[in-house]
Amino acid sequence: MAEKARSDFRVNGQPAFVLHTYPWKETSLIVEFFTRDFGRMSLVARGAKRPMSQYRGLLNPFCPLAISYSGKGEI
Repeated sequence: MAEKARSDFRVNGQPAFVLHTYPWKETSLIVEFFTRDFGRMSLVARGAKRPMSQYRGLLNPFCPLAISYSGKGEI
């Protein structure tokens, strides 16, 4: 049976709170968010652990953000 291909999707400006972060690979983090429309979800913040990353101070627990993300499915 042929498996249906998932289409790419994009979400822009979704209000969210950071719940927790986990280290992943050398320079990335897995971030758990609680969003208004999609509930609890885990996303990858690529390059977030780099010294000059713009995300270093933003990904603290209970920090309110407006997040944008895209992808084909789960992490």
